[in-house]
Amino acid sequence: LVRSSNGWFLSRDFSPNAVENGGRRDFSDVEDWRGNIKVGITPNDTDEYVVSYTRQEGEKNAPYAINQGVIGRTPSKIFGIGTDWQRNWTWPQWDIGSLSFNSNTAIGEDSYVKVKAFYNTFDNLLSSYDDSTFTTQQEKRAFDSYYDDHAYGLSVEAGTEFESNSLKAALHYRRDSHTEWNDNRPDHPTSRLLEPRQTQVEDGLAFALENTYHITDTLDLVAGASYEKTTLKRAEEYDKNTSAVFSYPLGGSDSLNWQTAAIWRPTAVTELHASVSSRTRFPNMFERFSTRFDTALPNPDLGPERAVNFEVGGETELTDTWRGSGALFYSDVKDVIQSVGVNATTGQNQNVGDGRYYGFELTTEWDATEELTVGGNYTYLKREITDALLPNLRSTGVPEHLFFAHATWNPTEKLSVTGSLEASSSRWSDNPVKNGPYIETGGFALANLNFEYKFTEAHSASFGVRNLFDRNYELVTGFPEAGRTFYLNARATF
Repeated sequence: LVRSSNGWFLSRDFSPNAVENGGRRDFSDVEDWRGNIKVGITPNDTDEYVVSYTRQEGEKNAPYAINQGVIGRTPSKIFGIGTDWQRNWTWPQWDIGSLSFNSNTAIGEDSYVKVKAFYNTFDNLLSSYDDSTFTTQQEKRAFDSYYDDHAYGLSVEAGTEFESNSLKAALHYRRDSHTEWNDNRPDHPTSRLLEPRQTQVEDGLAFALENTYHITDTLDLVAGASYEKTTLKRAEEYDKNTSAVFSYPLGGSDSLNWQTAAIWRPTAVTELHASVSSRTRFPNMFERFSTRFDTALPNPDLGPERAVNFEVGGETELTDTWRGSGALFYSDVKDVIQSVGVNATTGQNQNVGDGRYYGFELTTEWDATEELTVGGNYTYLKREITDALLPNLRSTGVPEHLFFAHATWNPTEKLSVTGSLEASSSRWSDNPVKNGPYIETGGFALANLNFEYKFTEAHSASFGVRNLFDRNYELVTGFPEAGRTFYLNARATF
């Protein structure tokens, strides 16, 4: 897969300003390629062994936020809602590699073992320039930032069937290694500073057991538990003031997680479920140690989140042509991890308080005729976070209402036409002024149209339009999304 794009176009409803003049989105161009090789053997009807390798190499630019100042474009750093200059960033290198092995081996008629092993790499160069011409790197804001990351791991899952029970056990191990260094002010004749390499290494280990008790042919009870442990093995950082590499305190965290569920199938086409679980999410190395290029403070003491989750739901065939499903969910979260402003220019990930996440989801699909299928999905999600020291906290990036509807018409066996509508309510964004109020981006509705033609079972082509009516909308404040976009795809399966 090769992608070469000189950028995408904004909506015609976008209002140009000093940062962005409309039309083709400035600095939205991208170049990359991706290849995948997969080799597998199936020695019998039950066993499978697959080795896969994926490689992707690319480069891309970074569009500016349209509501903050840009050196060389706006007369002042105080512009829109911003109070400081934006960074002038580009990614000359964005390379990913992934080697994996997957196997599924049957042991007798009632048991199996699955094994997964992987080795992933990520090589990245982020370059920051003096101004919007992207020609020099002499000022204090200029640097080349290098990432040399890799991760590897192994997972083993085994299962067996007893008379009324299905038992599973799993063991997971993963090591993440992140190495970074900066070449600061690389074009400056006297003040250039090449940092030494700084490395963070973390191990993760998990062991899980799950049993399904088949009480009757239509009723199952599921119970499971897991033990998880993370260990920080290395945590280096460079101190510009002392010109030395230091280490954050090392250590680790562990947790015991559990879940229970009941699954009932009262009819051949109906399934109902109810579940309760308690789970821990450990902060990753990025959340704890990344300075986001001097816009964030590390927090090596950042603790894990703990959530108790409840869900009830079901799915059924209401008629021969009408299907539906739905679920109610509620989560009680302790020590929520979120970025908060420390001062006007700096943020930090903190355990901000307790949260309640709750809502419901409904899905339906109807075969109106042999040629026409219509369906839709609606999700209501409310996220509330409370912290006595931060009374104005908002959950960012998540809308309260999401709706998606589609209709697919198949006038022939080879041709299908699909129209869809997606709608979202407003959502909150972080303020670029780190201790400023949250900013609400408006809701939107988009119409899309797709035509697909299948030449054979293995070859097809599609043509379509996304954002048919050219709506101007944002998911994050300052970053308008693409306007009306046409695309043409071809697919061949071997």
